[in-house]
Amino acid sequence: MTFMKEILDVMRNIFIDSLRRIDKFNIEGSKYLSLNEDIFRDHFPNSPLLPAAMMIEGSIQLSRIYFWHITNFKNSLLPMSFSHFKFFDLVRPGNILDISLDITKGNVESYQIGDEVRIKTIGYCNDKKVFQGVIQFRIVEFEKLHNKEECGNYLSFLYENMK
Repeated sequence: MTFMKEILDVMRNIFIDSLRRIDKFNIEGSKYLSLNEDIFRDHFPNSPLLPAAMMIEGSIQLSRIYFWHITNFKNSLLPMSFSHFKFFDLVRPGNILDISLDITKGNVESYQIGDEVRIKTIGYCNDKKVFQGVIQFRIVEFEKLHNKEECGNYLSFLYENMK
């Protein structure tokens, strides 16, 4: 079994397959959208489109990757609410969805379990903005949501392939 196959068995819908940048307040990641993605079988078979919920899911996953990185797998994020989301264009298979996050409120290292954090997200496809919004998360213990070994392997894969 290949490494990526093992990851896919654990996380059926991985919506971040490469990182472009990660620093103290920002992270950028991408997802290549293949026609073979499970989601396109049902949405819609004759005219496949990426659902808005999957764009938001990509933002949630990228937010978690950021927190895993910053806290060395101590903390993760539980989505609490979504606000100010706007969708500007359709995203189809064969394109790359680029997602960027801006975490500018407070010192990330000082966040505690139970604190809430708001993260602004913007998605682009072919250099055109396709969505934007804000997700409010609650900070939770990593182990309550994830398996450290599996997530560590996934993060290592992303680091090794960072563009």
